[in-house]
Amino acid sequence: MTALILLAILLILIGVSGTLLPALPGLPFLFAGTWLLAYSQDYLVIGSFSVLIVGVICAFGMAMDFMAGVLGAKYTGASKEALWGAAIGGVAGIFFSIPGMIFGPLLG
Repeated sequence: MTALILLAILLILIGVSGTLLPALPGLPFLFAGTWLLAYSQDYLVIGSFSVLIVGVICAFGMAMDFMAGVLGAKYTGASKEALWGAAIGGVAGIFFSIPGMIFGPLLG
């Protein structure tokens, strides 16, 4: 049980540093750490509703981050093909961990 709590705290710390460093996806790490901490305590300290709220906020934040990139590229004059390629590459890159999230939009 203690190992799960330590892992959850580590994930949360990585997530917090990921909000400051653009190379790390901070929100998924924050959600994973929150869920693991709640799970390790049998949802007594952090309830399932709180984990759901954190998940919704993280999903909203990730969607806004994605949309900001698309709108920023559109504003600077990127073509529709480039926007679609980056979007498809970004979504496909999710399935290949951190290197996929970095190189997916570039290759798309």
